[in-house]
Amino acid sequence: MALRELQDAIGYYLLRKSSDFFIIPLKKEVDLQDLYSLHSYENYDDYVNVQKIKTKRRLDYFKSSRESILWTTPNSLRDISILIKTILRKEIYSGVCMGSRSGEEMLHFKAFLGGDSKVIGVEITETAKTLPNTIISDFHKLPNHLEETFDFVYSNSHDQSNSPKVAFQEWIKVLKPEGLLILEHSRSHGKRFSGRQDPFGVETEVLPFLIMNWFTQQLILYGIFFAYRVFQQFA
Repeated sequence: MALRELQDAIGYYLLRKSSDFFIIPLKKEVDLQDLYSLHSYENYDDYVNVQKIKTKRRLDYFKSSRESILWTTPNSLRDISILIKTILRKEIYSGVCMGSRSGEEMLHFKAFLGGDSKVIGVEITETAKTLPNTIISDFHKLPNHLEETFDFVYSNSHDQSNSPKVAFQEWIKVLKPEGLLILEHSRSHGKRFSGRQDPFGVETEVLPFLIMNWFTQQLILYGIFFAYRVFQQFA
């Protein structure tokens, strides 16, 4: 079958990154669950225990060695901060990092956004309670008093969700009406890397379609950015 005939037959969206291709038949009913992987646990407590053990191990290493356990990089957070300032154009910003672990992300954001900005973190394990500006909570069940509080929500820990739609809904709730949901996503968040510790796996090209399908009435897709290009464009 020729490419044009294939397009006419099923509808298509073809995306390419490196050697990976993804075809989504937009003219057919698509089961969204086929587009991502989600590890199943015995129960909620099992999920929570796995996440607490993983995070406690990382935090214990951070506290004993004082070496960074930052998954992202300061340069990426700088570029994200540039985007936040370019889009929102405020003097002072408020933000929250979901799955903040060592609190390094918050410190970088505060430095890049300006000294009067306030950025807090949400972490599931009680080990993090000694860290400044950190709330101990499951990011699927955020405290009610945080609703419509923040200019932005940032996370690179969405792969640690056992119910991503619920988590994203909670994150949207804590945003101000014009707030930004910012997800830093890489190949390591993909389906083949998901498992007991990182239950949610979705490919980079698919994530925007998934989120916009879930939250059509609540979100608009502002953009998909490659961090190293942001600084060149907006700095």
